[in-house]
Amino acid sequence: MTDATAADGGTAGGDARDRPATAGADLRIVADPRGDTAFLAAWRDLAGRAATPVLTAEPAWVSAAYDRLPAQARRARLCAIHDGGGPDGALLALWPCEIARWRWGLPIRAMTGWRYEHAFLGAPLLDADRAEEALCALVSGHARETGPVPILMRHLPAGDATLPALEAACAKTGAMCHVLKRYSRAAFRPTGHAGLDDYLRATFPRKRRKEFNRLKARLGEQGTLALERFGGSDGHEDWLDRFAALEAKGWKGRKGTALGADAETRAFFGTLVDRLARHGSVRGWALMLDGEPVAMLFAMTSGRRAWLGKIAYDEAYSRYSPGVLVTLEATAELCAEPGIELVDSCAIPGHPMIDRLWHDRLEMADILITPAWMGGRGGRALAALERARVTGTDRARRIVKSLAGDHSS
Repeated sequence: MTDATAADGGTAGGDARDRPATAGADLRIVADPRGDTAFLAAWRDLAGRAATPVLTAEPAWVSAAYDRLPAQARRARLCAIHDGGGPDGALLALWPCEIARWRWGLPIRAMTGWRYEHAFLGAPLLDADRAEEALCALVSGHARETGPVPILMRHLPAGDATLPALEAACAKTGAMCHVLKRYSRAAFRPTGHAGLDDYLRATFPRKRRKEFNRLKARLGEQGTLALERFGGSDGHEDWLDRFAALEAKGWKGRKGTALGADAETRAFFGTLVDRLARHGSVRGWALMLDGEPVAMLFAMTSGRRAWLGKIAYDEAYSRYSPGVLVTLEATAELCAEPGIELVDSCAIPGHPMIDRLWHDRLEMADILITPAWMGGRGGRALAALERARVTGTDRARRIVKSLAGDHSS
């Protein structure tokens, strides 16, 4: 680790700036994967053997976004890493991204994760056995389309194999990996718990457990309380319609951020749930009172992981915490589902509800990879500029002037 690493969280490759990356992998940029049946088949195969499931980089999610979010899709590109031999080689990695020709107020080309409201993960999908090799090709830019350019990845899980593989790829190619930000969000690890009761006993004091039971009993006094589940390939449109209607009644409806407030968002989730449901990869729970939903929640699965989707509840019953109750029901069933090792809440850090229910944490990071040709000073300056851009301070303008050779301020 160099002094640069200690200064800004970046790992560097030292004198490797002219060192070639791997000769075994090739990078290409795909503008629109739809209609390319061979590529889609290779992509599905990659998702099945990925080192870590990344739902937002898998075919069902990305194709739904391409189909239903046209404005965002026009900016999107898929960075595909193939085994040596070009597009006919095995697919080793795939990363939904954008390519900017001007960033940080400078004429610098850059690759960033595909930015749109629903992208809660920004990691690439990686072959479990050849992740580092594929990332060497990504970092060094083995393609006419990009060349070696800065790469900005947000919402990268920091506790799995992806970040170490990126750091190793940077060391091999002479690039620098700068950790811009670390944070965590609530998660649930079902392994080690015999069931919900076991989890609650291990996590909450007796008084808090009694409060959960009391809330459920008091809500049940208002009528006939029942739990409805959704998980098959049929009925998802009706389920989402009921969800949208329930969400529209609450604060998200008043704020204009509810599922049904935007036609494209509603179409995206409808298409996404339809495609996931065909493969048994969506779960839904509705807490019903006299046949009407008072709280609804859905989750999506891929491999060993699950991700919570949206939640809605009837504010008329807020004194009974129906959102908490339906989340506990979902927790119980996810706990009992074989093969699920981690459930990501996808919530903001410090979320007032889920952080109190789920005490596990998923460590996340935003990172910037600067190519070898920028050197240590240029890489550190660019990382500082990105941090300043995010915080919106005047420091960004000073860094731009410094990089441009203007020292007047």
